[in-house]
Amino acid sequence: MKYLAILIIITVLGLIACQPVSKTASVLEPAAFQKAFQESNAPYLLDVRTPEEVAQGNIEGHMHIDFFEDNFEAELKKLDNSRPVFVYCKSGGRSGKTAAKLEAIGFKEIYDLKGGYTAWNAANKE
Repeated sequence: MKYLAILIIITVLGLIACQPVSKTASVLEPAAFQKAFQESNAPYLLDVRTPEEVAQGNIEGHMHIDFFEDNFEAELKKLDNSRPVFVYCKSGGRSGKTAAKLEAIGFKEIYDLKGGYTAWNAANKE
């Protein structure tokens, strides 16, 4: 019984940790992300991966701000928060956290790539 209680607690904590961090960001599958980006007026395409990850491939037209850099939030604040922003990372964790930071600094139109560049790359190999 003790192990069942521990398992339940771990499961609940895992589910809570996987919830989106931003309340207003739209989390989109790769095809919907691409379509929304193409239909947006003057959007940012923000890659928050490390330089090493970016060197392995990226989405054309991206701007890069490394999530792990000390000046990350200061760099985000330099962006025009009246423009839509499309954000991605490797698998979706950092972009979700970035979406919450963008929301906090006044962005109203935020799109997060579900599954990150890994999902983008898999979807576009066909």
